[in-house]
Amino acid sequence: MAGHAPAPLTRAIVAQLENGATTMLPSEAAIDAAEELARRFGLPLWQLCLTATDANRFVLRIARAVTKRPKVLVHNWCYHGTVDETFAISVAGGSAGTAQARPGNTGPQVDPSVTTRVVEINDLVATEAALAAGDVAAILIEPALTNIGIVLPDPGYHAALRTSGNKIRRTPHCR
Repeated sequence: MAGHAPAPLTRAIVAQLENGATTMLPSEAAIDAAEELARRFGLPLWQLCLTATDANRFVLRIARAVTKRPKVLVHNWCYHGTVDETFAISVAGGSAGTAQARPGNTGPQVDPSVTTRVVEINDLVATEAALAAGDVAAILIEPALTNIGIVLPDPGYHAALRTSGNKIRRTPHCR
């Protein structure tokens, strides 16, 4: 879609694959990477994963643990890998952010109406309403929707969304 194979990254991956594609235990390279991430970003702990699906699952678990809140807020028809909570669409005429399983979501582990709120991209009023219950642990979105074509956010949408998202930051551990 937008290019996921920049030449320097491709060369580094090929060089690493020559050492093996699977490592079951951390290597010295993992320690080096963790130390560099801590140095660059000032965060002492990192969770490394192989897929965006796993990254999204980890971030939702961490957000729920920190906030003690059960819900995630996503955009209608978003794509976040195979995370069950994000295979949801909004319920027409439902209350703020009401979710239901997306057509084709076969056998979700949990009913998305229990775990998820859904709003349309660029709809800050619906976002505020979905956050009003105070039970959203995280807002998980794409920079632009990619599952239904490329749907761009309105200018200033992400900045306004961050302001709305501040309403879920009620514990000293959330940033």
